Order: sequence, then structure tokens, then C-alpha cells
Amino acid sequence: LNIPGTPASAATVLDGHPLARRGEAGKAMGIATAGSFLGSFIGMILLATISPFLAEAALRFQSFEFFWLAMFGIVIAGRLTALEDPLKGWIAGFLGLLVAMVGQETIYSYARFAYGNGDLAGGFGLLPVLVGMFGFTEILFVMRQPAAQVIRSTVDSVVPKVREVFRYWQTIVRSGVIGTLMGLIPGVGEDMGAWVSYAAARGSSKERDRFGKGSVEGLMAAETGNNAAVPGALIPVLTLAVPGSAPAAVL
Repeated sequence: LNIPGTPASAATVLDGHPLARRGEAGKAMGIATAGSFLGSFIGMILLATISPFLAEAALRFQSFEFFWLAMFGIVIAGRLTALEDPLKGWIAGFLGLLVAMVGQETIYSYARFAYGNGDLAGGFGLLPVLVGMFGFTEILFVMRQPAAQVIRSTVDSVVPKVREVFRYWQTIVRSGVIGTLMGLIPGVGEDMGAWVSYAAARGSSKERDRFGKGSVEGLMAAETGNNAAVPGALIPVLTLAVPGSAPAAVL
């Protein structure tokens, strides 16, 4: 359906859905699952080996670093969402930043842009906004298209070939490290791990023209990055008692 179930899956739909439309839905699921496993594996290795060093780096993040991290995310969004005209993507990124500013800020709990409305004081939830925007736009797009054909796949095609997976071993390692670092930083989480890994893979790939059109490398990078962020978010939990994401806060 090209509708992400979670914010972390938003980068996955860029190449996962085009693969499914080409009749390779099973291949897309297999590659995504392999990337998820490898990302978690790399994140667990880093969690067990270098967590004290990464935790010390995370402790140094202050307002300036978080500000530039937000700017970095907007620049990435501009390059990914509008490759031919990044200005449109940057405008969308700053509009998203304005939406995120609605509600109470984290230090003094001052209600920004709430105008006395109690519901606005709580801000807009990330999950309903992101899934709603992706889902609603896709519904409007599909309504203009002719009836879609059912995508058929076989069980055999779901299992990826080992050679096909490890062909992109550099992307896997890079995305695993990036995802872990993104998970380490409090408040960033799996969605940023996926987007930054995807952007890094696209920037260094020899097949960058295939990204967004059904690239196996892009799908692998997104899934590896967002899953590596999960054990990465546990690093500040175990060393500093500071959660790196909402699920980590529950733990």
C-alpha cells in the first residue's frame, strides 16, 4: 500500500513498494528481513563492546549539537524527497519543523503556538502525523489510478540469496554503524537512523540512479539503519540511565 506502519519504516517504502510493483514483493520482504537481522546484530556488537565510549560522546550533546542535528535532518529530507529540486524538500522540512514546535518545550514546559488550546499544548504526535500524511497522500494518489493488479509472489522468492545480500556488505556495515550512532543520541531514534543510513548509501552508491525506483541497496540500508538504532538506544540506558528512544524509556 506504500503506507509505513511506523515512522522508522518511512524510508523503507521508497524502494520496497517499487520492488513490489515490479512483482518482487517476496524479494523485498526477504531483503528487508535480512537487513533487519544484520542491523540488529551489528548494533548488539557495538552495544557490547564500545558502549562506554559512545555514552561519553552522547553526554556531550547540548543545545548547539541538537540544533545542527535538526538542520542536518532537514537538509537530508530536502535531498531525498525532491532529488531534482531540493528546495521543495527543504520547504517541506521547515514546515515539518514548525509543526514540531507546536506544544510544550522540554525545559520550562512553555506552551508554544497553543493559543490557549489544551489539545495544542500537547503538540502533534509524531506517529499519527507521519503515518497520516503518508497514508492520506497515497490514498489520493491511488484514487486517480486505474484498478491495481494483485501482487502475487511465491514462498521461494521470499528467501534472499546470500550472494545478493552480502554484495552490499559495505552498505550493511556503514548503515549498522550509523544506525547505532543515531540510536545512541537521545531523542533521535530509529527513523533518523533509517534516513541517515539511506542518504549515506545513496551518496556513495554506484547505482544511485536506482534509489527510489526499487533499489535493493536502498532497501537494505534503510532496514539495517533503523534496526541498528534499537540496540544503539540501549547504550545510554545501560550506562547513563538516559533513554535514547521512547521504547528504550519503557525498558
